[in-house]
Amino acid sequence: MSNPYRCLAATTIIYISISWLSVQAHSIWGNKDEFIIALIILCMTSIIIIYKYAPVDSLSKPIVSTSFRKKLKIASIATVVFLSLLALFFNSSYIGASITAGIFAQSVTLLPFLNRK
Repeated sequence: MSNPYRCLAATTIIYISISWLSVQAHSIWGNKDEFIIALIILCMTSIIIIYKYAPVDSLSKPIVSTSFRKKLKIASIATVVFLSLLALFFNSSYIGASITAGIFAQSVTLLPFLNRK
């Protein structure tokens, strides 16, 4: 988005929607084994995406140092693994679903078709 206010508005709408959808999903399927399996699949998919594509640099903030890039990748993976474990710990509440949805939404933003330079 070219305008920071449009970006802020879009991001706000997206994250409110993600929160609402994760609460609804938990209220409908939260006590079923399939729901926990879905959480695990989303967390694993997020870890794979982050392993493959993180970190993503931009024109305004390029990452030129390979050692810094490696540190950022390790920190990204460690953060997602920690949050995934936290989400699975709280799988019986909407908190786990919300954490998982947030992790997945953020990992999708790393995909190349969303990061054109």
